[in-house]
Amino acid sequence: SDRGVLIRIPARSISRIGRSTQGVKVIKLEEGAKVASYSIVISES
Repeated sequence: SDRGVLIRIPARSISRIGRSTQGVKVIKLEEGAKVASYSIVISES
């Protein structure tokens, strides 16, 4: 986030279907915080 919060999670652990078509929330940001960037990391194994 723009406040220094970082998470790393395997994509396979994220559900493709959320409740009532609201999507899937991966991180809960503090009020006013924004996603600064994201990256897809390809595993070498």
